[in-house]
Amino acid sequence: MHHTTGYLRSLRARNASPTTLRNAHSALGMLERDTRRPLVHLTHDDLEEWTARRLSTVTARTVRAQMVWIHGFYAWAVDCGHLAADPSARLGTIKVPRLLPRPIAEDRLAAALAAADTRMRAVLLLAADGGLRASEIARLEWADVDLDSPEPTLRVVGKGSRERVVDIAPRLADALAALGHRRGVVIRRGDGATGANTATRISQMGSEHLHGAGCPDTLHALRHRFGTLVCRAGGIRVAQEALGHASPTSTAIYTAVARREIRATILTALDPAAAA
Repeated sequence: MHHTTGYLRSLRARNASPTTLRNAHSALGMLERDTRRPLVHLTHDDLEEWTARRLSTVTARTVRAQMVWIHGFYAWAVDCGHLAADPSARLGTIKVPRLLPRPIAEDRLAAALAAADTRMRAVLLLAADGGLRASEIARLEWADVDLDSPEPTLRVVGKGSRERVVDIAPRLADALAALGHRRGVVIRRGDGATGANTATRISQMGSEHLHGAGCPDTLHALRHRFGTLVCRAGGIRVAQEALGHASPTSTAIYTAVARREIRATILTALDPAAAA
């Protein structure tokens, strides 16, 4: 595992987030355990066989995410002189079907907010009215929140260390102010321990609350709600900035939702029977 340790150390030197380090460690550890061989001894055929086995048991989206770290490891190993050639270079691209966002319905969001305590209300609204990812909610600190300005904002560091400024809607501002503290992380841990929650924990607690309130949605559906509303009102470029996407390609899925809604509206207006 010493080569894996070296790769993780290189990621850490580039200020990789704890989530990135965990994901890379998990993917590389799984590959080594499954093949029962050091990673630097694996061939193209070994990797191709492992990928095929993984695709038979988990989703293509999961395997593609794991392959990011496998490709990264082998590129690093070649650069460092541990390998003469990259055995992953000729692996085929894993195609993943593009999923349309599934924004939470407004009545379900209202029910979830009505059942939420102060901390959970802030979590829900950071996603629904701020568009934050679970990882961004977990890392958000009060030093990056400005509630006292005439135009309140918060600074978010998202994927790829990309920064964006999020305008705080009135009910989100009220929810943050109601937390009663303004030091350290915004969403404190439920067990009273110091430090931030993990992204996984934020996602779990948000989704568990939603399910307990009778909503089938996950926490990420609230970010989808934000993205859909912003895209509908301001277009894809505005939504890209608001969501912190590196490319408008990632944001384009929200235009598909908007087009679907436009079509339904037109059909209903012109011919209610045909829309049914």
